[in-house]
This record gives sequence, structure tokens and C-alpha cells, in this order.
Amino acid sequence: MEKLSLEDIGLGYGQSIDVCLALYEAAKAKKRLRDENPYIADLIRALIPGPTHRRRVLDIMEKRRMELGLSIPPRFDAAVQSVYNRFSADSTLGPARDEALFYSPRGKGSGYWAVNTDRALVWLKARSQRG
Repeated sequence: MEKLSLEDIGLGYGQSIDVCLALYEAAKAKKRLRDENPYIADLIRALIPGPTHRRRVLDIMEKRRMELGLSIPPRFDAAVQSVYNRFSADSTLGPARDEALFYSPRGKGSGYWAVNTDRALVWLKARSQRG
């Protein structure tokens, strides 16, 4: 495979560092945006109004992430479900019932999700104090 020079792709040596820096800064900003918008915070935000059907939660989260310019992975639904399960009282993967952030108000498998706002507040405060 033949390597292309900077000149071949229309960049001079002086420009290449500027372009590289711009790409680096853009990638860094994108990572910061992703780091500042984890799925769990989006789940809490989507569920604050009250118990919501899973599909509606996913739609809310997807719309918000698109508005922020965040990518939506091909298995977005599965990724969100995994986070929900990890913090849900209804999951064998989740924490103890009295420590869980999420629960299913109509029972496991109903498709309705809810957030325990008191626990979510404690969780969010703890994470915000970490820096």
C-alpha cells in the first residue's frame, strides 16, 4: 500500500500540526461530552417525571443524545438495558433492593421503569463531589 504525503492530500507541513491539533481538540471535546453524559444520568433524567415505559425512556434518551451530538451505538437499547439492570432492584445483576436506583413499579417484565428519586439524589451528589 502506497503512503500518501501531506501534499498529496492537500496539506502543507505547517498546516498539518494545526489540523492535528484541531482533530485532537475535537476528539477530546467529544470524549468529555460523552463522559459528562453517561447513560445512568440520562436514565435518571428520563425517569424523573415518573414511571415511564421502557420504549419511551429509550426514545427520550436517544433524542437527547442526538441533540448533544453524541453517537448512538448500534446496540443502544441493549446498552441502556444493561445499565438499568445493573442499578435495578428487579434484576439479579442489580444492587440490594434497598440500595437500587431503579425499579419496575408494575413488576419485572412489565416494561415500565421508575427511579427512586431519593437514592438517585444521593448517587448524583456522591458522583458530583468526586470531581
